Amino acid sequence: MKDNGWDSKPGVKILEGKWQDLVEKELIGFGGFDVVYTDTFSENYRDLHQFFKHIPNLLSGPGARFSFFNGLGATSSSEFRSIRFYYGS
Repeated sequence: MKDNGWDSKPGVKILEGKWQDLVEKELIGFGGFDVVYTDTFSENYRDLHQFFKHIPNLLSGPGARFSFFNGLGATSSSEFRSIRFYYGS
């Protein structure tokens, strides 16, 4: 991101670190995001679920969007079915 100059663009703030360390200190206080996208790399289902609980406080309102890349179930069809069942999709 920095190599492409995103750190010097207006309205862009790059936060480096784990979401667990930043969510309550930086993200919720900043809040009002139009879009939140996260990569779940190195997360387990419990951590992902904890992050999901913060989403309503991070989004700017009903028109805001949330998405994520989830590679957790990619290697196991039973894990994939479990997460779909758990989250009702």
